[in-house]
Amino acid sequence: MAKDNLVLLVEDDADTREVMALLLDAAGYQVLSARDAKAGIRLMDEQPEIDVIVTDVNIGGGQDGISMAEELRRRGSNAAVVVISGDPEASSDRLGPTATFLPKPYDRKALLAAIADARARNARACAVADEGKPPYSGLSH
Repeated sequence: MAKDNLVLLVEDDADTREVMALLLDAAGYQVLSARDAKAGIRLMDEQPEIDVIVTDVNIGGGQDGISMAEELRRRGSNAAVVVISGDPEASSDRLGPTATFLPKPYDRKALLAAIADARARNARACAVADEGKPPYSGLSH
């Protein structure tokens, strides 16, 4: 699978997960779907070339979406991160400058824009890290 088109989608609601996967597929992304943090981590272990992680905050599996993304970063993932929540206060202080927050409700255009923004933020963070500068706090590169 092409790295720049591979998305890990982590969403506990099956209907929402299915609709999001269809939207992303129609936009040209290859989608790996997980229902909770444990399944998301397992998929990332199996497919480390995942380019973008799209996760709801409340996903189950013993972790929230932000904690899962932080764990994947600690494991060496350089994937861009989009965090989705209906509560804008739920995650804003934990994201750091490298992740993109997408508030619910959202539409196809907003989802694709959030992915593009996350990829751009991630590219900047990678460039900073490559220069030997200290990493950002929160979800850092």
